[in-house]
Amino acid sequence: MIHPIPAFSDNYIWALLDADQQHACVVDPGDAIPVIDYLEANGLTLTDIFITHHHPDHTGGLKNPLISNTRQQFMVPNPSGIQGISDFLHEGDTATLFGHLFLSMKSRAHS
Repeated sequence: MIHPIPAFSDNYIWALLDADQQHACVVDPGDAIPVIDYLEANGLTLTDIFITHHHPDHTGGLKNPLISNTRQQFMVPNPSGIQGISDFLHEGDTATLFGHLFLSMKSRAHS
């Protein structure tokens, strides 16, 4: 299941859920407070983080220890300037999350 978590005035942090285990992965946690509130309100444990790129509105929440002390963190692309990332995905790498296989693909965007 995928759930949007509103952040800032015009953005979302996405929560990927493994409802059977009460686990969550968040994508681009730019703000820790909405993530923590969502996890607590739904009885979820944060196990993983996906970061798509280095902009502060995607990485700002990593400064909060309640967010950064997760089992795994994945970064796409190069993690220059971001502290605390433990695992990295590069073009063509795969990761398994909640029984689903993810393929890392570089896409040209605003980064």
